[in-house]
Amino acid sequence: MDVEEKTSLMAAYFCAASGSIGKWQHQAAPAATKTANNPLFRSRNHSKIERKVSMVFHRIRKNKKMVVLLIAATLTLPSPVLAATNPAPVSILDRIPLKIDVSQEEIKKAYEAVVQRNPQYKGIAPQSAYRDKDTGGVNLILPQLVNNIPLTSSYTVQYTVRNGSITESYSQPKPDGSRFPKPDKILTPEEALKAYKAQYPLELYYYDDYDFFRKSPARKHFLGYFPWNFRSIDAKTGKPISYLDDILQQGRIVLTGSAQKTTVKSPKEAEQILREKFNVDLKGLTYVPDPPKGADTYNRKTRYIWATAPGLVDSVKPLKSGERVVELAVFKDSQEIAEFNENRYNRIDGINGSDDESEVKKRATDFAKWYFAGEKEVFYAVYPHYVQLVPVRNGAKLHDRTVYLNMDKYSGKTNGFFSDLTMTPAGDSMPECKNVLTREQAETLYFQNNPLTLIYIATRGGSNQDVTFTLGYRPETDEGPIIDAVTGEVLR
Repeated sequence: MDVEEKTSLMAAYFCAASGSIGKWQHQAAPAATKTANNPLFRSRNHSKIERKVSMVFHRIRKNKKMVVLLIAATLTLPSPVLAATNPAPVSILDRIPLKIDVSQEEIKKAYEAVVQRNPQYKGIAPQSAYRDKDTGGVNLILPQLVNNIPLTSSYTVQYTVRNGSITESYSQPKPDGSRFPKPDKILTPEEALKAYKAQYPLELYYYDDYDFFRKSPARKHFLGYFPWNFRSIDAKTGKPISYLDDILQQGRIVLTGSAQKTTVKSPKEAEQILREKFNVDLKGLTYVPDPPKGADTYNRKTRYIWATAPGLVDSVKPLKSGERVVELAVFKDSQEIAEFNENRYNRIDGINGSDDESEVKKRATDFAKWYFAGEKEVFYAVYPHYVQLVPVRNGAKLHDRTVYLNMDKYSGKTNGFFSDLTMTPAGDSMPECKNVLTREQAETLYFQNNPLTLIYIATRGGSNQDVTFTLGYRPETDEGPIIDAVTGEVLR
């Protein structure tokens, strides 16, 4: 697991991980389909854990597919222009993305104890800070360092600090030093920042204010700036570092016609949708009533489930030959379809390399026309293992209506899809994209609060024996912040 995954594990004891359609049980599929960057795993658990600890989870875990993002205190700035041109300084400890059950003063004392013993960590932001259940102390998770440069992947170090003293430390073994390129002839921070902005500019999104940040009684939406595609650049060339989940194609889909919303109010209607829209044959499967749901699912969805055996529902075990589970979930308040999943033995998700670009776009367009009733424009991005679809209004993407679509790697059949945490109704009014920060102003705020950092990035290999590292620049953390495009508020 990598740094992000380890961070998630530290918060796992707060989560009552219950089975649901969002498990998207790919255990039977090859390892290639279990990519750590598949948002199908991200978004479902995103919903479950947020209700437990008042945080939204945007990070991806490769193993348990759990995701983590703490909604911390926000930094209120007096005006967009003033904030963007004269941003307030943000301390390293304010930038810690995950803080659980510990005060800022406790974190400060723990960090000072770590730096006193290990001066090389001065200026390096911890990945997380949380209460140690056994000792009552503070656990700090930091990256391991090579040549005083942070190291990604699973190479972290944990310090347990109690009463100002380090009582325990643990670090995972790291590869020998010959695997790390020397930090010479690299871009300056200024050059790197210029190159990064050119490759990955911030984009405008509509966010659901209630579910994500300020918990206002009335559901409202706000405009925010955030990097749509969070990546790294090569520290020597300034070019993007290639990943296994790089985008294969992207663009905009203009929707025409007057599509009707599809609602489901009974198992019979669900069965009809499964048969007619997704070509699912339920022969040999038994209808299983939706198991009771705890608070972590927020009781917002109703599931219609069929399985070859009731015990397979929400099971974490890989399916065997002949076993299948089919689920269709709808939002309780609107009965609109929220997600669909056909889990079967040896299911393989992905985009076939021989697929013509126009064919993949056609599949995405057909789905968008059916699902996004009332929308006029949809952004799409094709990844090796899924297709992302995001409605666009007034030139800004609707974060809360993002859908992740899985296709069978060989037939192109829809294996499943998952909509993001909330469902913004098509008729909801949105604030106009007027009198907002410019992208340049938002970027000033963003990188003030999430500075570009020189790191060693694991780019190839999955073990200490064959892993390869590249020197790269990337923002300190991919959990945020989001910049309110109207007020200049920095939301974490």
